[in-house]
Amino acid sequence: MCANLQVVFHYACIRTQMYVYPKGSE
Repeated sequence: MCANLQVVFHYACIRTQMYVYPKGSE
């Protein structure tokens, strides 16, 4: 999902997923 984004945005995207899906690893 976030793999095609730049590193900074990729990290932010992962952070967002942590908030949206706190029980998800990917």
